[in-house]
Amino acid sequence: METRDGYSAEKNEFVMQFEVGDTVLVRHSGEEGVVVAILDEDRVSVRVNGTSFPVFTDELEYPY
Repeated sequence: METRDGYSAEKNEFVMQFEVGDTVLVRHSGEEGVVVAILDEDRVSVRVNGTSFPVFTDELEYPY
């Protein structure tokens, strides 16, 4: 059973909203990038214009 925050109590693991390779929109800058790594349950690394940086997942959305 998955809760609203994405945590699966039955599997005792976190269900990540984004996956490596996903194209995402960084909300604060409006720039489009690609998820290049999952850092932890709240953060991913995103590459925008050749530069990678950590971003909290609540600051990202899909561009479509």
